[in-house]
Amino acid sequence: MGHSEAENGRRNSDVRPQISRNQTSRRKILCMEEAISKTNFGLFNYYIIFVSGVILFALAMETSSIIYVIPVACDMNLTTGQKGVLGSVVYFGILCSSYLFGYLADTKGRHCIIQPTLFLACFMSIICSFFQNFYVFIALRFLNGFFMSGSAANIFAYLGEFHNNSKRGHALIGSTVIYSGLCMIIPLTAYSVINQDWQFQIPFIDVNYRPWRLFMVVCGTPGLVSALLLFFLPESPKFVLAQGDREGAYQILRKMHRWNNGEKSEFEDFEIREEIESINSSQGITKSNKSLLKTIWYQTVPLFKPPYLKSTTLLCLIQFGIYATGNGFFMFFGEIINGMSIKLDSFTEDRAMMCDVINMKTVNMSAIKDNEIDLEVCIDKLELSTIENGFIFELLYTVCLAISGMLLNRVGKFPVTFFILVTTGLSGIGCMLTDVPLLQISFYIWLLSCQMASNVLNAVTVDLYPTTMRAMAISISLMFGRLGSIAGSNTAAILLDDHCEAAFYLSGLLTIAMGVLAFFIPNIHKRVKNSDEPDTRLSIVSFTGSVKSFH
Repeated sequence: MGHSEAENGRRNSDVRPQISRNQTSRRKILCMEEAISKTNFGLFNYYIIFVSGVILFALAMETSSIIYVIPVACDMNLTTGQKGVLGSVVYFGILCSSYLFGYLADTKGRHCIIQPTLFLACFMSIICSFFQNFYVFIALRFLNGFFMSGSAANIFAYLGEFHNNSKRGHALIGSTVIYSGLCMIIPLTAYSVINQDWQFQIPFIDVNYRPWRLFMVVCGTPGLVSALLLFFLPESPKFVLAQGDREGAYQILRKMHRWNNGEKSEFEDFEIREEIESINSSQGITKSNKSLLKTIWYQTVPLFKPPYLKSTTLLCLIQFGIYATGNGFFMFFGEIINGMSIKLDSFTEDRAMMCDVINMKTVNMSAIKDNEIDLEVCIDKLELSTIENGFIFELLYTVCLAISGMLLNRVGKFPVTFFILVTTGLSGIGCMLTDVPLLQISFYIWLLSCQMASNVLNAVTVDLYPTTMRAMAISISLMFGRLGSIAGSNTAAILLDDHCEAAFYLSGLLTIAMGVLAFFIPNIHKRVKNSDEPDTRLSIVSFTGSVKSFH
């Protein structure tokens, strides 16, 4: 494995050494953090941050865009239960493969997992648009989520490993700012594509191809674009170094230096010191090559043993709570916001509590059924109010993410995480304490913004774990997050009808509790210096769980 990764590192670097690499006795020896600082921060870093943002945007297009498809896919004759399955099956696919792709990224490489899975996810989106049968459609949506997981979690490890301690948090938050900025075009794209007046029949597969099906294809294009952009990027230098290939890691850093400082710039000659924790981890994995299951076991067990047991448990619990609230309520974004917007238009009339307005729609629908009014009308257009409020939410999310990124190193990761989770949780409770429609809408949108804390926690996770465990750690924590999405959306669907107030109170209290739990995450209170001086402390971790610290 080491030899193949060495070749991969050299191939992706696109350069050849200009000096004899055998004469190493007088070369300076640097740790990877110091070596990355030598490349400076420039064009390469901006490019990989942008590509990472596009990959995250591709994930958002594939998952959240379904809320615009479900209301208009009336030609599929979906029942309420089938709509619920269609909304959550992508998350189920991500959940099922997060563990697998986390393992593969830690053992085979980040780049070689992220790029092909993006191509496959895009292919599934295109194929999915041509099927009318519900079960085939669901199966393809499941596979779409299955392959999107390959990039969903691993991109954070991949991006973080091209930056040192002082820049890593900014890079991760920067990619999420780009992603959330691009997400503002999702409602606009949905409105412009779905609301077109055309359709045509494809006889040999018996499908009436409508604009919403084209929107499914459009949702897959960001994945295709980002996969093509990855051709210009190498494997993670930290991963290549973790495989024992110091030369391959050096050449990748040299390529970064050339991008950042110009073709004619000279890169300092030095030797990279391999992380001892990576040596021990690699040895453990190598010994387990006799069995795939045993290899996965060796890769996973350290995450649930000291010194990482506490970190892994807390990160999984907090991600579960954040996704349960954020994604759980987001599935009902259009329905809730539309009802509140109607009430806002009649602001001069008698005010009503938020749950009364939400349940008002159910009462009216029952009355319509009692009067036996014909409802067999295919409404295949989106209302403008849904798009407007979706755009407002994405804009707020982008601005707040940018602010949190600027504050990350100044005030620390815990204060940012705590502020986001506590204020969004209080907003969930506030929805039930006011009868002012504008405040209700504002509180509800801010409650959904609790997902910003997940991005900060991803930066925390990258800092907490060594190279050979990092992708698996992020994958497992986000796997629990996706599980929270499924649990949250189904719980909200049950509670909103008969126990609406309880749904908001529980979500608010849960989010606040997650903010309190974040206090106990190891090293989350550690402030990062605003300089390029790396933290030279090495953590030595074996697969038996022993740990030492060297300064």
